[in-house]
Amino acid sequence: MKKTLVALTLASLFMAGAAQAKDSAGLTITGSITDQNACNITISEQSVTLTDNISELIDQGKNATKATPVTYTINYGGTASAEGCIGNIALQITGNANADNVTLANSAPESVAAKGIGVGVYDADSKAMNIGSKFTPASGTGQINLQLVKLNGETPVKGSVYTTLTLNVTSL
Repeated sequence: MKKTLVALTLASLFMAGAAQAKDSAGLTITGSITDQNACNITISEQSVTLTDNISELIDQGKNATKATPVTYTINYGGTASAEGCIGNIALQITGNANADNVTLANSAPESVAAKGIGVGVYDADSKAMNIGSKFTPASGTGQINLQLVKLNGETPVKGSVYTTLTLNVTSL
């Protein structure tokens, strides 16, 4: 009986303390899990500057004529080898595409932006690539090519060009 009374008294004190609490604190928890044997990718450039004359712009979707190459390297588990990745991954190009999906849209501020101009993305053979498309690399290194292009049905106007491209590693 004495033990029951002590237990009820302690329980009452804890409930009273909880009922009188007016302050609280929250904690946001973030994190990630990585696989030390994961495939990852590095690119040769963090930034590329493209320049061209309006009269020399190619039409969007046409083969590149004077593209700027960006080399990528695939690594496996933090090593310089891509052996564990080839055949098991695909690379996907993402970015803010124009309606044709072969040109990255210009997102420079409107007051200084070039009009009727985008950035074409090309494979190593200078063939247009679709934004959002996946391709399977044949080796641990390769390249994509970038070139300013004239958008179909638009008149190009000089100005600044800004866009971004992401190359994602996806599992097959």
